[in-house]
Amino acid sequence: MVPEIVNGLFAIGGAVLGVAGTWLVAHRFKERKRIAVIVSPLARLLDVGNQVKSEVKVLYRDQEVDCLSTGEIALQNSGNVPVEDLQATVSAETDSAIIDFEVGSANFSFDSDSLQLEGDDSCRTVNIEYLNPDDRVVLSYKLTGRREVPVVAVRKLGVEVVTRRDYIGWIPDIYAEVVYASFSRLPLFNLVGRMVRPYNLYLEARKKLEPGRAMASKPLQQSGSQPRNPVESVPS
Repeated sequence: MVPEIVNGLFAIGGAVLGVAGTWLVAHRFKERKRIAVIVSPLARLLDVGNQVKSEVKVLYRDQEVDCLSTGEIALQNSGNVPVEDLQATVSAETDSAIIDFEVGSANFSFDSDSLQLEGDDSCRTVNIEYLNPDDRVVLSYKLTGRREVPVVAVRKLGVEVVTRRDYIGWIPDIYAEVVYASFSRLPLFNLVGRMVRPYNLYLEARKKLEPGRAMASKPLQQSGSQPRNPVESVPS
């Protein structure tokens, strides 16, 4: 092979590697605005069967209910730059009502100005001043009526929103808890069940409730903490 051809091949190879390296570096350090919305399955807290509805009347905060469920919604900045002025709406399906809507946990300090909850039983609104990369807030709620999770909508110009269904924490479903409590005494099921995420969450929650093993939860609002500000772009 003549030297000119060899030199030409080396030059082409070097150019290809240079372009590929530039693309990888640009892709790695590209600013990505992304919000992950995680919606947990509903867990039933109360279920009045049709056979006894005419004889049993259940009131929850002066409201008559025949079905009461609970669920969680997590909003997390999964990008590498802060997302400011984020708003999310949580809407109940027909014949349902969202009650006890509150912040369950957050991995950052906040106050009533930086995180606000508004709305009524049919539609709740969450206003967040900003979320830094990896910031996450979990909202918990109770739902009366139909057993369908609320519709969560997050729309913001230039921000990618990824929504998925997944378990966030253990929610004490009246049926699942009975099944897990019974099967946990069976060695084989206990071994196989640890491969299933809901069962692991149940075991973790049960450990925290055991006498002498309760763990103090972190406060949602940290008084006296340093002022929290949006951080600069963070490569990921």
